[in-house]
Amino acid sequence: MASLDAVVPVSSEINCKNCHLSVSPGNGLATKRLTNPALPSQDPRYGHVIQWASEEWAANINTLQLHDLMHKSTLSKGYDPITGDGKSPVACQTCHYTPALDLLHLGPQDAHGLTQTTHETMSRAMHANHATPASARNAIVEQ
Repeated sequence: MASLDAVVPVSSEINCKNCHLSVSPGNGLATKRLTNPALPSQDPRYGHVIQWASEEWAANINTLQLHDLMHKSTLSKGYDPITGDGKSPVACQTCHYTPALDLLHLGPQDAHGLTQTTHETMSRAMHANHATPASARNAIVEQ
C-alpha cells in the first residue's frame, strides 16, 4: 500500500502580526525599532475590508520596513501607507522562492519581475532571521 506525507506551511501558533503589529492583537516586539510603524487604520482599504485584512496589511508594511533597516533595501520606500500613493509594497516571494506558491513546480525564477535565484528561499530567510537572538539583530541594524 502506498502513502504520501504532505507538509503544509500552516501554523496556528505563529502569525506575523503577533509581533509585527504594534497594536492589539500584536505585541509590537518586532516594531520597537521602527520610528513610524504602520497601523491597521492606515490601510487604504480600512473599513472596506475585514479588520483582520487591515491588521495583516500593517504587519506586512512593518516587516518590509524592518527588512529595509536590516538589509539597507528600499522595499517599503516610496509608499505612503496613509494615502496608498506611490509604488506598491513588495511581496516577499518576489525575491524569496516559496515552494508552496510554486503551483507549476518550476523552481526559483528570474523572470517576470522575480529575482529568486540570487536570494535565499523564503523559509530559509525567515527561519535564519528569527533564529538569531534579538540582541544580535539589533546590532546588525545599528551598524
